[in-house]
Amino acid sequence: MTYRERARYRYAGYAAAIAICVTPLHNVEAGAIAPSLCAADEVTYFSCQIKRSKKVASLCGPSIIRGFDPGAELEYRYGRPSSIELRLPSFEGTRPVDFFRGEHLNPHGESTVVDSVLFSVGDVSYGITVREGRNKFIGVWKVEGKKYEERSCAGKAAFDNLLDLILKLPTR
Repeated sequence: MTYRERARYRYAGYAAAIAICVTPLHNVEAGAIAPSLCAADEVTYFSCQIKRSKKVASLCGPSIIRGFDPGAELEYRYGRPSSIELRLPSFEGTRPVDFFRGEHLNPHGESTVVDSVLFSVGDVSYGITVREGRNKFIGVWKVEGKKYEERSCAGKAAFDNLLDLILKLPTR
């Protein structure tokens, strides 16, 4: 089942059935398990190895199925499993509900679906994007001033739970 088909089922009221039947990394592309920086007791909302790199980008947090609180410990991690170089939010007193924003777009009708989690630190904006359809892109990006960096995933990516999370987060 494609990502777009799963999204349609969720909107058709099948979210509960899918959530019960699907384990966090069950439907990773091509059946392989993507690398992750998430702990065993966390849900992996997004994770992939960055193309031409040994670094991994992961969005980890509590299960939304078990009474998700948007103020709970949702965290973006980037780096190698042995050395995580970026953890966001990284400042005390910041609740993830005040930090992360969700965005679900279908800008070109049914042919393109764009799901993103967006966050900023000062003048630097970050994002995790899954764009299906025309101009497919699965990966992370960063904007600092006028400099835009996009890093796509190499091979397998885990994002089965991403849309469910996006629909729970505040919008942009």
